[in-house]
Amino acid sequence: MPSGIDRSLRVVKGHHWWKTERAARQDAAFQAVVALHRQGLINDHLLPLFSDNAGVEAVYDSEVLSQLPTCSNLHKFWKEIPGPWMERTMYKCRIDFVENGENRPELSMALFTPVKLPLTADLNLYLDAKTTFTTILQPLNIEMALTPSTRVLLKKITTLFIKSTRIFNDLPMINSSLLMEAITTPASQWPINYQQLEFFGDSILKLVVVMHVFYKYPLWHEGYLSKFKDLLVSNERLTRAAVHAHLERFICADFVTWKHPIFSPIMDQDQTQNRTLPRKAFADVLEALTAAAYECGGITLSQQLLGIFIPEIADISSAPQSAQKDYDAFSAHLNQKIDLLLAFKFKNRALIWEALTHPSWQRDSSTGSYQRLEFLGDAVLDFLVSKNLYKRCPKLAEGRMSELRAALVNADFLAFLCMELTLLEPCCHSSTSRSDLSELTTQTKVISLWTFMRHDAPDLIKIQALCNTRYQLLGDKIKRNLVNHVPYPWAMLAQLGPSKFYSDLVESTIGAIFVDSGECLDTCERFLERLGLLDYLERFVGQEKHLEHPISTLHRMSGTQTPDLQSQEMDNGLHRASVWLRSERIASVENCSTKSQAIVMAADAAIIFLSNA
Repeated sequence: MPSGIDRSLRVVKGHHWWKTERAARQDAAFQAVVALHRQGLINDHLLPLFSDNAGVEAVYDSEVLSQLPTCSNLHKFWKEIPGPWMERTMYKCRIDFVENGENRPELSMALFTPVKLPLTADLNLYLDAKTTFTTILQPLNIEMALTPSTRVLLKKITTLFIKSTRIFNDLPMINSSLLMEAITTPASQWPINYQQLEFFGDSILKLVVVMHVFYKYPLWHEGYLSKFKDLLVSNERLTRAAVHAHLERFICADFVTWKHPIFSPIMDQDQTQNRTLPRKAFADVLEALTAAAYECGGITLSQQLLGIFIPEIADISSAPQSAQKDYDAFSAHLNQKIDLLLAFKFKNRALIWEALTHPSWQRDSSTGSYQRLEFLGDAVLDFLVSKNLYKRCPKLAEGRMSELRAALVNADFLAFLCMELTLLEPCCHSSTSRSDLSELTTQTKVISLWTFMRHDAPDLIKIQALCNTRYQLLGDKIKRNLVNHVPYPWAMLAQLGPSKFYSDLVESTIGAIFVDSGECLDTCERFLERLGLLDYLERFVGQEKHLEHPISTLHRMSGTQTPDLQSQEMDNGLHRASVWLRSERIASVENCSTKSQAIVMAADAAIIFLSNA
């Protein structure tokens, strides 16, 4: 069977001897189907688990598939404080004002509240375009601490009462300022919102879910894993999980128009109306909370939080112990080259050779193909890039961070890095002169990561040779454009035209390092440094490089009109493309080596036309 199937099921034999070859083939095929069914890889109808959503209910059985309930109104904090305020314990704090960085003590005032306010964050008040007041809250009440003996006696009771009032019962407290940021939508027009946290949390959610399905279903191929992952991280799934936990009561999505609160038992009886929230806001808030949990407790706390909302991943699977395997088919010298190239020594050689095995490989069943590890490595790469962007520039606009991430993890750029990752090896050559004397010369041989890929497809040899020729012509130009303060070279990367397996090799190698190192993200990050990706990240952020893809720019400049990009292959094997807007052709290019290059160059030409119009 194909290399995407686990090697334990790759070879299946018939159970009987038959008079004809056809009958023997049918017996072997039947035994293969039986083996796949026993391992849960096909359903009772002998169809794939996720074929037209068949079998999804068997795997994805949850109450969240029921009708989405109506959103309740925003939680009213002050309404839960009954009785006259003067009969309660009052907390006093001082409000200090700073105008454009200069203290204004004459504006200080006292604030009395029936509850203790969190004093962790300052608030900016914008008087006009040139004047900004910053409010600073200072506690003025005297707080008394319990003696150690009393604290021990009351600890269990206090913990019990606190847990009964929290959504995240079994989790440590998340920082209040991060919590406020995570539940505030941009529509509220508050100085803070969840956009930066949501950007980071999206990659954390993806990594946690991918790790779970990768380890829980070791026999599933990449297609099953990807489909199930998409079900778990879909906006519909996250929305239902958030509503089921009544998270909507705490989402600040309304424009802030403050007025003095009025508390009346008579008025409150009729104020049970519900409110409408965008469906995507639920998923965004949940992802932002995931990032807030990571900031307070790392990936472990994020996993625990997501387990509350998504019961399917509550049982956090851990990586199995990597068993040491010796591969006699590969010399120790070859393994040593790979370790030097990657700057990482593998304990389990099976992992790296699986990461370097193309799906076409059929010569032996020593490993599977790189598809499963590529699925895992893609999530690890996405997380590490998002984390570095968030840590280096947390105040950067979410749209800009998305542009940076797209420029760093797209397939063409990863393929370019794969070709750039090389090892220089000295080689000795002997030659015989006219006097019959042997002369020994030393040369340097360049070894690239893609040259280690195992495959059984004759066409790939030609594809690799052609792509390597284009790389020799374009590699230096692409690198100069990436390093210098010029727009991102989308067109040249498209002209390079690398096949998908180049970027797959990078991601599968990251996945292999992640598993072999015991899920050590720092080790994977060091490989990204070896790859040069983090250096480009620093440059793109520091240079404020123009990164928007030409097609995105074209759509933005077209306004309400949708441009139509058409491409076709010419008789000479090259490609042409044209851009149509309002039934009029505004740009066209010809004689491009790849289809993607033709589309990108046509989009560039259309942008120039619209700019001059």
